[in-house]
Amino acid sequence: MKGYNIIKLIKNYNVNGQVHRVLYNINTNIESDVITIILGRSGCGKTTFLRLLADLEEPTEGSIVFYNNNEIVKPKIGMVFQENRLFPWLTVRENLTFYLKKRNRQLEDKYLKLMKLEKFADAYPKQLSGGMAQRVSIARAIAYEPHIMLMDEPFASLDYFTRYKLQEEIINLYTKTKKGIIFVTHNVDEAILLGHRIIILDKGNIVKDYKIECEYPRNVSSNNLAYIKEDILKTLFMEDK
Repeated sequence: MKGYNIIKLIKNYNVNGQVHRVLYNINTNIESDVITIILGRSGCGKTTFLRLLADLEEPTEGSIVFYNNNEIVKPKIGMVFQENRLFPWLTVRENLTFYLKKRNRQLEDKYLKLMKLEKFADAYPKQLSGGMAQRVSIARAIAYEPHIMLMDEPFASLDYFTRYKLQEEIINLYTKTKKGIIFVTHNVDEAILLGHRIIILDKGNIVKDYKIECEYPRNVSSNNLAYIKEDILKTLFMEDK
């Protein structure tokens, strides 16, 4: 097995003396060699779930175990947030290597090229567009050579055209590296374009779990994917009733 084994996961917060339950008894496995989408509306627990997987927060109850080739390990995680979180005083190349124990020019060039950043290696974040800055964030995460990458709505603040281009880059990144990604979004089309698997969260529960067999690139309006989209929307709207 390679990936997360999640058992009876519960997460509560104390809000003004009241217990607020965010996640309810989550039981699932998430493979580390595919793109898994965590989909849901604002407030459904997506980001909390991702932060628990990243070990940025502790579960209230239950367990999260990561396996690498059937061995339990503490995973190396490449994290990409909605904000690029680049260091403004460092160049693109220096941001790329910030979390590495030692510099490796060949490795740097490999990931600069992979994310189409070669011409911007010596630029500073203030000289980059929003989309280009997110490319650097993704390159920095993959250069860490993690077991898995976690992405928390990384394209939410970008315009449609930049977002679409970066979705293509995620597919290209996965195709070339086969590095698994857990990707949080509330955008249904984005989920279907990217995901091998789509987990729908609502009110802290997994309410649906889809597997998508289609190869890349995908056409969301194709019969198979249009049916999945319709079912996802139906599931999400049903939760309002």
